[in-house]
Amino acid sequence: MTGKVLIQRRVVCRGLLCALPVGLAGCASLLVPPTLRWREDELNQLLASRFPQERQVLGLWSLTLSAPQVQLLGDQQQLRTALRLSVAERQGDGRRWQGEMVLDSALRYQPSDQTVRLRRVTVQSVRLERDQGGVLMQAQRVGTLLVEKLLEDAPLLKLSEQQQARLARAGVEPGEIRVTADALELTLVARRAT
Repeated sequence: MTGKVLIQRRVVCRGLLCALPVGLAGCASLLVPPTLRWREDELNQLLASRFPQERQVLGLWSLTLSAPQVQLLGDQQQLRTALRLSVAERQGDGRRWQGEMVLDSALRYQPSDQTVRLRRVTVQSVRLERDQGGVLMQAQRVGTLLVEKLLEDAPLLKLSEQQQARLARAGVEPGEIRVTADALELTLVARRAT
């Protein structure tokens, strides 16, 4: 082989070696699917671990939310969540009401803590009955307003540390949220330069 051919081979080999890291980075992004997905049953498991939740309201009532069940509303790009609701008076004779509440909400991604959060929470129905019978209409109205306020911007899920690391290595970050008939999807996009 002539000296000229050897020099050309070295130049080509060096070029390939320089391109290798770029190629490997491109391959790494192929290992990450274009979306993160959570099926309805996975969302229900995630939520079940964070309930029941109890809140004090104006020092007058104790509000307990439990047993969440999520339904995906793909045609509306929303979640429907059914919850058991318990309201107890903190003063007086300690009357209690039990019932159910159904609410719908849109979703948004919060990059600062890598969570998917509820937004535009709207109570669709609420039914409260007193332990000894009877319905308290005022409690239903108050419960509706309080739950909408309490759950607005509440986190639905947080990306795991493993997911965060995998996305960082691949150079992608969460983008648009989609709700389909069978899953909540978080589309991945190229990471923005900071």
